[in-house]
Amino acid sequence: MSFLISAPRILKFAWQNFWRNVWLSLITITILTLALLNVNALIVLNMIGDRAIIAIESKLDLSVSFLPETSEEIIAQARGYLDGLAQVRTITYYTPDEVLANFREENAGQPEVLASLDELDGNPLGAQLVITASNPDDFAFILEALQNPQYASSIEETDYNDYEQMIDKITATSRQIRNGGLVVGAIFVLIALMIVFNTIRVAIYTHREEIGIMRLVGASSLFVRAPFLLEAVTYALCAVFISMGVLYPVLIFIEAPLTNFLGVESYLVGGFGEQFWIIVWTEFIVFALLSMLATSLAMRKYLRL
Repeated sequence: MSFLISAPRILKFAWQNFWRNVWLSLITITILTLALLNVNALIVLNMIGDRAIIAIESKLDLSVSFLPETSEEIIAQARGYLDGLAQVRTITYYTPDEVLANFREENAGQPEVLASLDELDGNPLGAQLVITASNPDDFAFILEALQNPQYASSIEETDYNDYEQMIDKITATSRQIRNGGLVVGAIFVLIALMIVFNTIRVAIYTHREEIGIMRLVGASSLFVRAPFLLEAVTYALCAVFISMGVLYPVLIFIEAPLTNFLGVESYLVGGFGEQFWIIVWTEFIVFALLSMLATSLAMRKYLRL
């Protein structure tokens, strides 16, 4: 019953604390918001890195070029053999004429190459199979399967577009950005905690007379401390919702260009939206606890109860 009576008063005092030092409150919320934006930027960059790797992996393929004299029967048998492997996702067949047309298109800017090709009698290129794997790790198995003596002698070359180095670079870059972001985020959090500490210290000084009266009338330690703790929680709550309000329009703005650039659905808004409340509650709880910690330290030093 006493709590129900005290709760409105605690809320009133917390509200007064917020507005009596409104500029300090706004600065505190701003710094907390910047720290949260840094955290959310790391989450978004991690999502973009994952989608970039998916985009690269989707372009992985294995081109199997057959000798020009290879019969259609051998090629059909090889195609059927590969198609029966669980590791193979798709197989695209190109006739010798289609391979030649693709070669001319790819080398359209190199007239000397095309001139050399025109000097040859007939089509020097054979049929081609372009294979995509169910998983990037399956290409090693497929390459080994092509060593089957029945088909190996008819294969002129295999060309595996290995993007492993590019994937490693993206992973390394993402790691560096994440580590750098963690350092910047830690600095913002430290600054925010210092500002929360000083904001509460100023609030304690501003309310020193009221606190003295509360002591004289026998107010409990919890009643005196609770408004300051509630104020700290309010800072965290405001910062979380402001950061989300800034982040979502940015995600909406960059999603379409990013999808066009990657060649696969970036899924930023949807992916972030699926985890929205988990992210909000996690960030709110963590930053509220940090703010309350700074507040507790300030009260311990400047509020003698």
